[in-house]
Amino acid sequence: MLLLPRIRTLLAAAVFVAAFAAATPCTTAEDAPLHPPVHPWFPKAPPLPAPNAEVLRVSTVEALFDAAARVMAGGTILVADGHYMMPRLLELKTDGITLRGA
Repeated sequence: MLLLPRIRTLLAAAVFVAAFAAATPCTTAEDAPLHPPVHPWFPKAPPLPAPNAEVLRVSTVEALFDAAARVMAGGTILVADGHYMMPRLLELKTDGITLRGA
């Protein structure tokens, strides 16, 4: 069952990466991100606990790949708002890390 944590990590990374589509910030109305509707009956996610280990802040695709290679167990990669065009699969090889959007 040693592969199960790795599969979960890769699956979580795939879902995370799928949420980001382009590497540059929006500059025109056509590039503007979609905003989901706001309704009082939509469930609210509970706040995440504060990170208790190293936090690597990234705002570019290159920095994201570098952070994925450098993050230590228990660390957090904090990704700035924006769209990221991923040139290849982002593989997270460290167990017990957290990916967060800013």
